[in-house]
Amino acid sequence: MAVNLDTKNNSFRQILGNGIRYSVPRFQRDYSWEEEQWHDLWNDIDNVETGDIHYMGYLVLQSKDNNKEFIIIDGQQRLTTISLLIISCLYEIKELIKQQIDAANNERRLETLKASFLGFTSPVSLQTENKLTLNRNNQRYFSTYLSALQEPVNRKRNASERRMADAVTFFRGQIQSKHASSSISGESIAQFIETFVDQLYFTQITVGNDVNAYKIFETLNARGVQLSVPDLIKNYLFSMIDQRSPLHDNEIDNLEETWSHIMTQLGSKCNFSDFVRVEWNSRNPITSKNSLFKSIKSKTNSRENAHKYLKDLDYAAGVFAALQDDGDELWNNHSENKKIKSSLRALCLFGIKQPQSILLSAYKNFSPEEFAKLLRYIEVVSFRYNFIGNFQPNVQEKIYSEIANGISGGALKRTSHAKDLLKKIYIDNDEFISRFKNKEIKMRSSDKKARYVLARLEEYINPTLVLKDEDYTIEHVFPKNPSPEWYQGDSNDDDLADLVGSLGNLVLLDKDTNAQLGNKNFSLKKEVLEKSPLLTTNMVGKYPIWNKDSIEKRANFLAEKAAQCWSLQWD
Repeated sequence: MAVNLDTKNNSFRQILGNGIRYSVPRFQRDYSWEEEQWHDLWNDIDNVETGDIHYMGYLVLQSKDNNKEFIIIDGQQRLTTISLLIISCLYEIKELIKQQIDAANNERRLETLKASFLGFTSPVSLQTENKLTLNRNNQRYFSTYLSALQEPVNRKRNASERRMADAVTFFRGQIQSKHASSSISGESIAQFIETFVDQLYFTQITVGNDVNAYKIFETLNARGVQLSVPDLIKNYLFSMIDQRSPLHDNEIDNLEETWSHIMTQLGSKCNFSDFVRVEWNSRNPITSKNSLFKSIKSKTNSRENAHKYLKDLDYAAGVFAALQDDGDELWNNHSENKKIKSSLRALCLFGIKQPQSILLSAYKNFSPEEFAKLLRYIEVVSFRYNFIGNFQPNVQEKIYSEIANGISGGALKRTSHAKDLLKKIYIDNDEFISRFKNKEIKMRSSDKKARYVLARLEEYINPTLVLKDEDYTIEHVFPKNPSPEWYQGDSNDDDLADLVGSLGNLVLLDKDTNAQLGNKNFSLKKEVLEKSPLLTTNMVGKYPIWNKDSIEKRANFLAEKAAQCWSLQWD
């Protein structure tokens, strides 16, 4: 079904300064803006020149039956914050009235501005009938205290209520600072409001009441209007659960707690869209970003399936977050924690995300030992394919999806069952060695990667050592900024500068020793390097000179060892 959109540009005055009412769906997220966003909005308003406008982005609305009420699909945070700014101004006018400063005129200003932008006060209940109605967690505090200009209570407030109250405090402080050089007046505050409500412009997109929120999201995203992925999925799932009969408040509270637990587990460092796609692909055929929501909708089209999907997300969120961090507490008490942390650290270090759908499936369905073994296999394959081979991940993603679905479906019960599929993206030794010895690492962005590679090779060559590569630094034997002495005698090689980032030219050194060496020539470095307890470092001191041939020989040696260190065997 096509979605007809009514699109126009409107100022805040045209949106809220009329008889139309707006409501935030009860399942939408709570008020979440904080000082950074408040500060940005204040600066935007304060810096707009007279007669200019400031664009506030898209406002997506769904009309109700009478076209006098609209549901806010996207834009509630901006509309709420601007309303809180107006409320802050009205608190200042109310304070002037309390101090008997131009009281009669300020009373009229206060009532006029309230009626224009907040709503009217019922003569019976003395409650403000708001033009803007927030969600179930925010509306009571917003209506009873803030928009009614009552003294806010400080007890038993939830986090979003505190944020709204703090926003008012912040804006009142900015208003007072703005008038610090001249006495504040009701007239100047009213003029400030009258100015910015005409300067703040939205692109207002309105759809009919017969279109569900999911379809709106799907259509708008196809047209380049990016809405909130967490809000979309939450609203869709909750509305699907709510469709047969309205939920009681305690049922909504339970759903909210589950959703809050999902978001808390993900934290601020995890991208919600990535999480949803990885979780979905861990047990469904690989789905592109553009088709993801369509796929989710097709399989969660009942109350029971929506409940199950919410439960799946809740379980997977903590595991997904832990896959982004080898230091996550999830791994601390794991029976295979050392192996898991080692392999996971490599994947995190090299930014390898493609196998996460496999790892979600395997964590849920495999024993700890099998999970650790699979993780090591993926580390090896990824090191060869992604970091050294630098191949495109398209083929890799399809194979990983096949493995993930095989694990979640029960066809692959052990790591050995996945080996034949992994073999398709396993770079053979000849190609791996060829690419490894020619690998160039640019230090500014990849110092950690170089330290990791050399430390793991050192541990492989010298099994008695266990290295913390963060205790070492990278020394370029031929330096990035060589002194003239380097171009004298046997080290005079025109091609040497081209190999400065080669793994053959890099060694591990402790920080103090590295600082002492600086850009000294090879004869002086040689004396220090050959005394190192690290075999991959002291071997450099055994070379009589350091030239192109020396670097290539050492690179060949390291490549041969790397092929053994990062290796999988097939029968």
